[in-house]
Amino acid sequence: MRDDRQRNGLSEEERRRVLGCGFSAAVVAAPFISLLYSQQVGLTVLAVALGCTVFFAVDAYGQAASSERRRLLILTLINTAFLAAIVIVLIWLLLR
Repeated sequence: MRDDRQRNGLSEEERRRVLGCGFSAAVVAAPFISLLYSQQVGLTVLAVALGCTVFFAVDAYGQAASSERRRLLILTLINTAFLAAIVIVLIWLLLR
């Protein structure tokens, strides 16, 4: 089985872990990108990372154990609220 994964690249679970790390890195890097370039660029990076995080959380919700679904739903709603706030601020910054 390991030989099949080596020939075909990463397994689905490994790909999700790598993407999750990438989104986490984008959330951490967003303030520094904002300092280097502009607030709009930093907020855009943060919004894309949070949007992808919400997407993966919704995808994981269907596969999660029933004991973990409530916690996953709460964290998804929190990330969605942060995403909405960031999009509102980003639109405000672009229109002023």
